[in-house]
Amino acid sequence: MMNAGQRRLATIFFLLALAASAALHAESWPARPMTIVVGFAAGGNLDGVARIFGPALADALGQPVVVENRPGAGGNIGSAQVARAAPDGYTLLLMSKGHAASASLYKKLSYDSVGDYRVVGMLVNYPYIIVVPASSPYASLKALADAARTRPGAIDYGTGGIGSGMHLAAELMLAQLKIGMQHVPYKGGNAAQVAMLSGEIPVFFTTPVGMVELHRVGKVRVIGVTTIERFPRLPDVPTVAETLAPGFNARGWMALAAPKGTPDAVVAKLNTAIQTAAARSDVQERLINLGTVVENTLTPEVAQKFLADEVARWKSVVQAARIPLQE
Repeated sequence: MMNAGQRRLATIFFLLALAASAALHAESWPARPMTIVVGFAAGGNLDGVARIFGPALADALGQPVVVENRPGAGGNIGSAQVARAAPDGYTLLLMSKGHAASASLYKKLSYDSVGDYRVVGMLVNYPYIIVVPASSPYASLKALADAARTRPGAIDYGTGGIGSGMHLAAELMLAQLKIGMQHVPYKGGNAAQVAMLSGEIPVFFTTPVGMVELHRVGKVRVIGVTTIERFPRLPDVPTVAETLAPGFNARGWMALAAPKGTPDAVVAKLNTAIQTAAARSDVQERLINLGTVVENTLTPEVAQKFLADEVARWKSVVQAARIPLQE
């Protein structure tokens, strides 16, 4: 048997060997294809961003990047898969604001929304928008807010579902403005859009995808944007912060995350590759057409703190709005 001194030496040698192995792995990484897991079906907004960044990251890193769709449970199936993956940088999660909100929306998750991941870099952000039919009496966000104050709870607004990004943004705005409206959830944004266009609901909280052109040709009226700055593709539409609530900022976002334990050097390489990809003009053009804006300024450390802050922020919104916990 080893004595105490021998055990200490053995531990030191083990740690040194482990560090050397990690350094060697990071130096040769990536040596094979990588996978970006998207927790939603192909064809959606998250999938679109993953498929824009995938080839650009492959160019920057010199290895193929495959997008794998793992839909179900509001993205939680994909999140769980990556949380359980080997921390070697070859399996990444296309993380979004929905991941942060799930921490407080679901009764039980099989993973820690913050602790089981390393956010390697932010990809994009995007606004939520407030849309009304072209014939609506609400010509502005102020007109809608004034009407809601006059008739508390009498005006319906639709979203793509309970706990969706647009639902939480709406509840945050209503709370800050101290007005009440009635939420009508639909099974997806397309169903809610059809309901708004048919006159079934008078107000629709959504993302810019599909709405910019309808607004441009006068089929709908976008009356507000939830980000602190105006959205480049809707330059004529004022923000909530400009018109009613100074400083108001509710935005969606997407990031790439690796499992906890992924080596620092691999995380650093991924972050550099993201910034290289995001700087490409073709990538930026495709992203803006998808209704998003490049967000590549955060270091992995700042991005990790951002995730923790987002989990805390949307937990307070969920609790204040008394949104029922999902199974």
